[in-house]
Amino acid sequence: MKPTGVPGPRVRSRLLLSCLGLMLAADSGAVPPEPAASVSTTPPAIDIGSDRAALQARLDDIQRLLTRLDDLETQLIAQAEQALDRADAAQNHDERARQERLYGEIGARIEELRATRRDIAHQLQVLEQTLDDSATTQPDR
Repeated sequence: MKPTGVPGPRVRSRLLLSCLGLMLAADSGAVPPEPAASVSTTPPAIDIGSDRAALQARLDDIQRLLTRLDDLETQLIAQAEQALDRADAAQNHDERARQERLYGEIGARIEELRATRRDIAHQLQVLEQTLDDSATTQPDR
Protein backbone atom coordinates (compact mmCIF):
# COMPACT_ATOMS: atom_id res chain seq x y z
CA MET A 1 0.00 0.00 0.00
CA LYS A 2 1.34 3.39 -1.01
CA PRO A 3 1.63 5.94 1.82
CA THR A 4 -0.62 8.99 1.46
CA GLY A 5 1.08 12.16 0.34
CA VAL A 6 3.71 10.31 -1.72
CA PRO A 7 3.45 11.33 -5.39
CA GLY A 8 3.36 8.71 -8.13
CA PRO A 9 6.11 8.28 -10.75
CA ARG A 10 4.45 10.61 -13.29
CA VAL A 11 4.07 13.37 -10.73
CA ARG A 12 7.68 12.91 -9.63
CA SER A 13 8.84 13.05 -13.26
CA ARG A 14 6.94 16.29 -13.85
CA LEU A 15 8.29 17.69 -10.60
CA LEU A 16 11.83 16.69 -11.59
CA LEU A 17 11.43 18.33 -15.01
CA SER A 18 10.07 21.49 -13.39
CA CYS A 19 12.99 21.60 -10.98
CA LEU A 20 15.46 21.05 -13.80
CA GLY A 21 13.85 23.86 -15.78
CA LEU A 22 14.11 26.19 -12.81
CA MET A 23 17.76 25.15 -12.28
CA LEU A 24 18.51 25.92 -15.92
CA ALA A 25 16.70 29.25 -15.73
CA ALA A 26 18.54 30.20 -12.54
CA ASP A 27 21.85 29.06 -14.02
CA SER A 28 21.40 31.24 -17.10
CA GLY A 29 19.99 34.22 -15.20
CA ALA A 30 16.65 33.98 -16.98
CA VAL A 31 13.31 34.80 -15.41
CA PRO A 32 11.11 31.72 -14.83
CA PRO A 33 8.19 31.41 -17.26
CA GLU A 34 4.79 32.82 -16.37
CA PRO A 35 2.13 30.43 -15.07
CA ALA A 36 0.37 28.35 -17.73
CA ALA A 37 -2.92 30.24 -17.28
CA SER A 38 -1.43 33.41 -18.77
CA VAL A 39 0.44 31.71 -21.60
CA SER A 40 -0.90 32.28 -25.10
CA THR A 41 -1.88 29.24 -27.17
CA THR A 42 -0.16 30.56 -30.29
CA PRO A 43 3.62 30.23 -30.36
CA PRO A 44 5.54 33.50 -30.60
CA ALA A 45 7.25 34.26 -33.89
CA ILE A 46 11.02 33.92 -33.61
CA ASP A 47 13.41 35.53 -36.04
CA ILE A 48 16.03 32.78 -36.04
CA GLY A 49 18.49 34.84 -38.04
CA SER A 50 18.73 37.62 -35.46
CA ASP A 51 18.49 35.35 -32.42
CA ARG A 52 20.88 32.61 -33.56
CA ALA A 53 23.58 33.48 -31.00
CA ALA A 54 21.04 33.66 -28.17
CA LEU A 55 19.54 30.32 -29.17
CA GLN A 56 22.98 28.73 -29.37
CA ALA A 57 23.79 30.07 -25.89
CA ARG A 58 20.60 28.46 -24.55
CA LEU A 59 21.49 25.16 -26.22
CA ASP A 60 24.93 25.36 -24.59
CA ASP A 61 23.21 25.94 -21.22
CA ILE A 62 21.12 22.81 -21.78
CA GLN A 63 24.26 20.85 -22.65
CA ARG A 64 25.83 21.98 -19.36
CA LEU A 65 22.65 20.89 -17.58
CA LEU A 66 23.00 17.43 -19.14
CA THR A 67 26.56 17.27 -17.80
CA ARG A 68 25.26 18.19 -14.33
CA LEU A 69 22.64 15.44 -14.62
CA ASP A 70 25.44 12.97 -15.40
CA ASP A 71 27.24 14.12 -12.24
CA LEU A 72 24.04 13.74 -10.23
CA GLU A 73 23.57 10.21 -11.58
CA THR A 74 27.11 9.32 -10.51
CA GLN A 75 26.39 10.64 -7.00
CA LEU A 76 23.14 8.69 -6.78
CA ILE A 77 24.86 5.49 -7.89
CA ALA A 78 27.47 5.97 -5.15
CA GLN A 79 24.72 6.53 -2.56
CA ALA A 80 22.88 3.40 -3.73
CA GLU A 81 26.06 1.35 -3.40
CA GLN A 82 26.58 2.73 0.12
CA ALA A 83 23.01 1.79 1.07
CA LEU A 84 23.58 -1.73 -0.24
CA ASP A 85 26.84 -2.00 1.72
CA ARG A 86 25.05 -0.80 4.87
CA ALA A 87 22.30 -3.37 4.26
CA ASP A 88 24.91 -6.14 4.02
CA ALA A 89 26.55 -4.95 7.24
CA ALA A 90 23.27 -4.43 9.14
CA GLN A 91 23.09 -5.90 12.64
CA ASN A 92 19.36 -6.63 12.53
CA HIS A 93 16.57 -7.36 10.10
CA ASP A 94 14.87 -3.95 10.46
CA GLU A 95 18.03 -2.03 9.59
CA ARG A 96 18.71 -4.34 6.66
CA ALA A 97 15.16 -3.89 5.35
CA ARG A 98 15.41 -0.10 5.74
CA GLN A 99 18.68 0.07 3.81
CA GLU A 100 17.32 -2.23 1.09
CA ARG A 101 14.26 0.01 0.71
CA LEU A 102 16.57 3.02 0.47
CA TYR A 103 18.60 1.21 -2.19
CA GLY A 104 15.41 0.49 -4.14
CA GLU A 105 14.18 4.08 -3.89
CA ILE A 106 17.52 5.47 -5.05
CA GLY A 107 17.48 2.99 -7.94
CA ALA A 108 14.03 4.24 -8.94
CA ARG A 109 15.24 7.86 -8.84
CA ILE A 110 18.24 6.90 -11.00
CA GLU A 111 15.92 5.38 -13.61
CA GLU A 112 13.73 8.50 -13.58
CA LEU A 113 16.81 10.68 -13.94
CA ARG A 114 18.06 8.58 -16.87
CA ALA A 115 14.69 8.81 -18.62
CA THR A 116 14.57 12.56 -18.07
CA ARG A 117 18.13 12.94 -19.33
CA ARG A 118 17.32 10.86 -22.41
CA ASP A 119 14.29 13.04 -23.14
CA ILE A 120 16.24 16.27 -22.70
CA ALA A 121 19.11 14.97 -24.84
CA HIS A 122 16.66 14.00 -27.61
CA GLN A 123 14.95 17.40 -27.48
CA LEU A 124 18.35 19.12 -27.52
CA GLN A 125 19.34 17.11 -30.59
CA VAL A 126 16.10 18.09 -32.37
CA LEU A 127 16.61 21.76 -31.48
CA GLU A 128 20.22 21.72 -32.66
CA GLN A 129 19.18 20.08 -35.93
CA THR A 130 16.43 22.67 -36.40
CA LEU A 131 18.91 25.47 -35.77
CA ASP A 132 21.39 23.91 -38.22
CA ASP A 133 18.66 23.45 -40.85
CA SER A 134 17.53 27.05 -40.46
CA ALA A 135 21.12 28.23 -40.88
CA THR A 136 21.36 26.48 -44.25
CA THR A 137 17.96 27.68 -45.50
CA GLN A 138 18.32 31.33 -44.41
CA PRO A 139 21.31 33.41 -45.51
CA ASP A 140 22.99 35.49 -42.80
CA ARG A 141 22.09 39.15 -42.89
